[in-house]
Amino acid sequence: MSDPVYRRELLQEGWKHVGKVFIAAVVVDVIYQIIVRHWVYPSEALMVAAILSVLPYLVMRGLVNRILSRGRGSNGAM
Repeated sequence: MSDPVYRRELLQEGWKHVGKVFIAAVVVDVIYQIIVRHWVYPSEALMVAAILSVLPYLVMRGLVNRILSRGRGSNGAM
């Protein structure tokens, strides 16, 4: 798992899964900022998009991987 090539593949796979949701979150936040604040703060839009898309993905992926690894470890195969 510490192989850099493997890590790069996992990172690309993760962005493939989260990318569209991240872009949608940025667009929705920019529209919100325009309507409510009449101005766009790009750094805020990126932070909100990361919190709303990337963070839940990482948490859920970690939980699912942990649950599956425990299931496989107890009886060898699932």
